[in-house]
Amino acid sequence: MRENKKGSALLLTTILLFVVLSMVISLTYITVMEQKMSGKTKSSVGSFFNADSGVEWALNRIANADSDITIATAFGDSDIADGVTCPFPGCNLYFLDENGKVISDGNTFRVSDIKAVRSVGTNETGDPTQRAIEAAVAETGIGKYQISCSLSGALTMCCRVDTETGSTECKMTPDHPNPWITFGNKPW
Repeated sequence: MRENKKGSALLLTTILLFVVLSMVISLTYITVMEQKMSGKTKSSVGSFFNADSGVEWALNRIANADSDITIATAFGDSDIADGVTCPFPGCNLYFLDENGKVISDGNTFRVSDIKAVRSVGTNETGDPTQRAIEAAVAETGIGKYQISCSLSGALTMCCRVDTETGSTECKMTPDHPNPWITFGNKPW
């Protein structure tokens, strides 16, 4: 009888150790996977920020460039088929035409031919990742206004001039404590 009790205790101890070992292995696996995911998220965010910075830099260059100059002149790179390198690390730019195709010749195509910018951001620290952002390029000259306002007492007059057509519109606030009341709280 005594030997049966020893055998039962040994079996119960073995099962209990197996259950505890399984829990430790599971928790270790979950912790390791969470650490990996955390590292990938950090790397992914860095890649996204690099791509976003690249798009902003390219759109700024396009907005400030003369639309008749070549892409090579605007960005200082004639071989753009493999992308234009950003002035900071971790970013490569691709310019797309109206068909969504990558523009490969910076000497032939003009800045006005760029219809979208694709920026690929990379982050090599930790787990290497790439993230891409694509942004459409608005046509130049559309919706560009020059606005000037003058204040005389409670009366404010603002005029906007369409820089393409030269047409001018002016609005005035009434002599009222709430400006633009008759214009829906805004001049236009």
